[in-house]
Amino acid sequence: MDSQSKNAPPSRALPLVSARGLKGYILEVQAEAKKVTWPAPQETTRLTGVVVVVCGIVVVLLLGLGFVADKMLDILVRGSV
Repeated sequence: MDSQSKNAPPSRALPLVSARGLKGYILEVQAEAKKVTWPAPQETTRLTGVVVVVCGIVVVLLLGLGFVADKMLDILVRGSV
């Protein structure tokens, strides 16, 4: 262990709330959320469709690979088609 790691502060999984209190933390989160550029509803719908289609393709590919793997193992174990 080197000297830098001994003196480093412990990492925190949660942000420090005690500095400004819970109310200050919530106000900061709200202020940051207002800075976000939100997509238009049409874009959200279009991108949701893209995600659904891509998920469907992945499901079909995985089912196909599983079917092929099942048949290959069946041929290897039983020796028949």
